[in-house]
This record gives sequence, C-alpha cells and structure tokens, in this order.
Amino acid sequence: MKRQHAAFALMAMVLLGCSVLTNTFPGGDAGSEETEKPGAISQESTEETGDISQPGITENPDQPPDQPTNAPIPKATNTTCNELAFFLVSTLAKAAKCETIPASGGAGAQPHETYPMHTKVTLTSYLLANRMMQPVITVFSIADYAALLPDIVNADVSDLQALIGGGTAGGDLPVLPVLNAHQLFSAQTTLLQFQSGSGIGFITQYAEAYVPINNHDLFFTYQGLTADGKYWVSVIMPITHPSLWDNRGNPSNTIYGVINDNPDSYYSQQATDLNNKGPRTFVPMLSTLTDLVESILITP
Repeated sequence: MKRQHAAFALMAMVLLGCSVLTNTFPGGDAGSEETEKPGAISQESTEETGDISQPGITENPDQPPDQPTNAPIPKATNTTCNELAFFLVSTLAKAAKCETIPASGGAGAQPHETYPMHTKVTLTSYLLANRMMQPVITVFSIADYAALLPDIVNADVSDLQALIGGGTAGGDLPVLPVLNAHQLFSAQTTLLQFQSGSGIGFITQYAEAYVPINNHDLFFTYQGLTADGKYWVSVIMPITHPSLWDNRGNPSNTIYGVINDNPDSYYSQQATDLNNKGPRTFVPMLSTLTDLVESILITP
C-alpha cells in the first residue's frame, strides 16, 4: 500500500512539472500569442505625428518618473534649410528645395520687388499642383526688411504683435513678403505657436480685381514672429474646399455682377461660409498645415 502511495505521488510531481514547462515555454503551441517586438518603429505613425521612437531604450521601473515642467516639449524636425527647420510629412509634399534668395530693390522698385536676403523653402510634389500660389516657407530678418520698407514692415509687425496679443489689425491681416495684389477676405483665422515664436494662420485669396473665391487662387498662410522679435516667418500653402469653384472661369457672369454691386457683402459671406466648414473638409486638412507650422524651429 505504501508503495502505491509513493508511486501516485511521483506521478503527480511529474505531471505538475510538465504543466509548468508547457505554460512558460516561449513560442509554445498551447496558448501562445504574437507579441510586438520592442523598439519597432511604425512608419505611418512617424509621418503623421512626427514622433521618433528610440529602439532598445526601456524605462527603469525602479526610477521615479520625471517631474512635470512648464517647458514645451520639443517637436521633431526632418527638413533643414539655413536657420529654418521643420517636419514635412510625405502626404503633403515629397521633398523641399532650399534657397538663399539675394536682396532685391533699389530706386524705383515696387514694394513687392523689394526684400532683403532671406531663406526660402519650396515644397516639391505638393499635394495640389498648378495653383496661383507656390507652397513656400520664407524667413526674413525684420531689421533688414524694415530698413528697405520701413512704413510697410513696421506697420505689419505692429499689427501682428497686436493680433498675437488678442487685439485687432489696423486693416488687412499682415502678410509678408509683400504681394502684388489685394487681400480679398480672410477665414479660419487662428492663433498658432511654432517652436520659436507665435503668429496667426488663416485662409485667404489675393487678386488685382474683384473675382470669385475659387480653389485655384485660395491659400492658407501663417505669419509669425520669433520670440526674440528678430525674424518673420511666412508660410504659404495652396488649399481647396469642395464647396468652391475650381477657378475664376467656372462661375457664370451673373456672379461677377453680384460681386461688383456689393463686394464687401460677397466676401463677408464667403468668409462666413468657410468659417462654418469643418477643418477636415479642406484639402489639405487644416490639421496637416497647423502641424507643419507648429514644428517650425528657427536657429540663427
């Protein structure tokens, strides 16, 4: 009888040991699940959020978490041109062309022909092709620009500072470089911070005459000042909305009569209509453009 009890005890120990080995064996058939490899980087999430993972780095559970601070979290950049850096997603444009534009102007030059030497980045293979405005980011020295066009630049700086502070502009929303046309309207105006300063973003259209708001001429722009007050950052990106005509030639002649009879009423209504559109209904989406703006870093 004692031998039978000993035999049963021995068999129970063997079965228990086998059960433990089966449950802990890595990659076993019974109850095994696929696990994500540590340190793997998702290309999709990198492009959409700008977050860059660091493979092979793990947190120490015994180390207390960092204390929160009021300092902003630096945003990743992947494109650099002179003092300008920013994060460009491939869904907006495939590449960027970096240029240092020489100063222009002199006696008899028009304001739009006058500017200091500056950094210019042109986005290539942009989401929208064949538009009136090119997708560009420019950075100007405010002191150098004001030395050439003191009345215009100083007024624009004052207006932009007022807008950033929650006030209003003296007239049209300030835009540099100077454009050889008139600002017809503005919509979706918002205050935005980039990594080196603050400014305003909005949708607008320029023309030399009263014309319908249309997708060929429409663009988003951001106008910002660095925190030290030394640089003006300008972003101009074509944008469209499905509710608008494709170009100036689409509307009937009737609409031109409506515009000419009361242009203020027409452009005010256009601004109201676009203000009521959801940010995801624009192409590109407004969030894509604000993400680009917020990633901008100026390092003189």
